[in-house]
Amino acid sequence: MMPTAGDVNVPVNTGIAMGRVSGLLGSWLRDPDQYGPEYGWREMFVPDERYGVSVDQFLIDTYAIEGDALLQRFGDNPINPNVLYDVDNVSDGDSQFSCGDSDWSAMIGENECPPEVQGQEVFFDVPNPEEGKELRLNWEREDGTFDAFRLPLLRPAGQHGIYNAQPFRVFDNDAYMVNFTIQYLGTRGGAVEHYSGCDCSASQITQMYRNGEEIYPSFDGEACTEGDLKLCSEECTGWGIQTPDVVECTSE
Repeated sequence: MMPTAGDVNVPVNTGIAMGRVSGLLGSWLRDPDQYGPEYGWREMFVPDERYGVSVDQFLIDTYAIEGDALLQRFGDNPINPNVLYDVDNVSDGDSQFSCGDSDWSAMIGENECPPEVQGQEVFFDVPNPEEGKELRLNWEREDGTFDAFRLPLLRPAGQHGIYNAQPFRVFDNDAYMVNFTIQYLGTRGGAVEHYSGCDCSASQITQMYRNGEEIYPSFDGEACTEGDLKLCSEECTGWGIQTPDVVECTSE
């Protein structure tokens, strides 16, 4: 299950509810042999040692279930108070978002920057858990595969689903979650590793040819550079991204 933080089109609270009834926040089945009445005889109400409360309560306390940045639950967040809590923190705290036109979502107002900083290249973080307290829920099955729950924050005020890579961002959460999802599905739930700092989308710049003529399939028709996409470092080889040196195609 992977609802996205602040999604109002496919409501994040619905996605979390689906994760809850699926047992991804801890089983909701009554089990008096394992859990006492203080936990309602259910695993899902047992405190997670990282938080001192259940995962469900953690999502309530961080307003992840509510998912509305305009309520300013984190009004003391520097520069922009219209932000959500990043429970998974897949960037390991590296995310920074701009209020300026370098970020298209800021340019059209979807970063919810206050009027006094709209259009300015000022960068801000969002609230997130300290190291070791990232949610990133994985439940191992008997066959060694995993059921997993992720609640990624793609933009400071929320986003509907995962988009294509956004390499202009300080940390490209979209690219990271695309890589994670492909890895998870490609291994049939066998791989849930976290690769720190790996928001890349290519292993190298590819030269493309059509009928022997070099082509540049980009918006501006210019050749791609390392400024147009993030190349994977050696630490990120776990994603398995392999971009060819040359791609050639011919047409009749």
